[in-house]
Amino acid sequence: MKEKPAYNSKERLNTKGSPASMVILTANGMLRCGNTEKDIKELIEQQRYFKADQHLIKLEYERSTNDVTNDESTKKEEKDINSLYELLSAEIFNVVKESFNISKEHPNLLKMAVQVKIQEEKADQIYLEEKEKSGSVPEFRPRQWDTKWLSVLQHSVNERISEPLGGSEDNKTDWLTQYLVQLRSQLKADFDTIVNCINPCYPEESNICLNIMIAVIPSEDTRQQLLNTLLPEKTINHLENEYFSVLRSDARMCMIKSLHIEEENWRSGKEPLVLNDCYHSELPIDIIQPHCKKLVTEKWLECTEPIDEILEITEKHLTKLKKLKAPHYQDLLMEIYQQLMTEYILRIMKKRLSCKTENQEKQVADQIQNETQHLQKLFNFYGSEDTVLESALLKIAEIIRLKDVDAIIVEVAALFRDFPDIGKEHVRAILSMKVSVKRSDEKKILKILNTPMNDSNSSIKRKLFSNPTLFKAL
Repeated sequence: MKEKPAYNSKERLNTKGSPASMVILTANGMLRCGNTEKDIKELIEQQRYFKADQHLIKLEYERSTNDVTNDESTKKEEKDINSLYELLSAEIFNVVKESFNISKEHPNLLKMAVQVKIQEEKADQIYLEEKEKSGSVPEFRPRQWDTKWLSVLQHSVNERISEPLGGSEDNKTDWLTQYLVQLRSQLKADFDTIVNCINPCYPEESNICLNIMIAVIPSEDTRQQLLNTLLPEKTINHLENEYFSVLRSDARMCMIKSLHIEEENWRSGKEPLVLNDCYHSELPIDIIQPHCKKLVTEKWLECTEPIDEILEITEKHLTKLKKLKAPHYQDLLMEIYQQLMTEYILRIMKKRLSCKTENQEKQVADQIQNETQHLQKLFNFYGSEDTVLESALLKIAEIIRLKDVDAIIVEVAALFRDFPDIGKEHVRAILSMKVSVKRSDEKKILKILNTPMNDSNSSIKRKLFSNPTLFKAL
């Protein structure tokens, strides 16, 4: 029989979190477990998981540190311990799988499961530290509960967000709309549960909400990253294809229907719909907006199709509107001009494009400037004298183009002078399109908005960024 290694019992029993600190040292120096396998099994059945795990750690540590002469006895002990661990882990991971329900109904049970995980990870660490000293570690360690934990959570998420069933051609629009509404509702409810119920069951340092909170950051990249972690790629591709197919079909139908209704009303001399004591038309919603949504995106940089379509359809309808009497025509022309330019600025505020290089910054700025000038030229041709919103877009383009921080500050100041209602979040949205703006530089740029701008020419036309459309974008 090999000579037993000398153990410092006092040091062992005072080691915080170590398996050895959980065992009972007998008078003759031998390690003995205070509970039988039957006792441990009863603790598991009683859902006293933390206590059961403590005793299991004691039991396996005793077996691993004692000299054993009977191989059959050793195998039986190992089999019994592994059976108890399988029973315990099955119970624990069932709690983890049902986290969304258990965290609301029996939060202490989930807290206990988390404590068991932490206790097992500490035990793994102690065994690995001893391996560095002795050169060996029991084959059952590490048990890698962290890996299993993540696997169970991933499986649980996949079950909650199952792949959508196919819809028939007849009701595909209704089916997709219903599915997306239900999915959004479920995700929101799940996020609320994670933040309010599941998160408190974990130690603060776990910070399990870190990946969840990126959902509230209005960035297309982070939103896409979050979506990729929640849905399989096959499901995402399926939904995208269905969405764009339905969107194109619905857009055509809405535009044709709206134009037909408006044209019939004009021909018959029927008075337009009145809302809030003003004449109302759906044309700006159905036509100007599902077209402007194509602006300032990754695909927008690759082709001129979006702005070409906007110019073509705008000119087509301005030609018809020109038959109106002068005062009414000018009012409607100004309304369309402001709506179109506001929608363009809204696309910038949406942060759906982020430049990767300084050359791309210049390309984006040049494209915004070029398209703005084409739009302004079109409206000037049809009699518009309004150039205020063109001024805003050209200044925004210049901010995106400039590299020098002081030059950017000057351009932001000019934008603030012309549009005093611009806020810090609007400027941040513009700066987010640039390759990289240091935190310190951003503070210097935003500081200019604290300086009062005395401009007697300020008027209702200059209140652009307080427009509800742009305010909601942030």
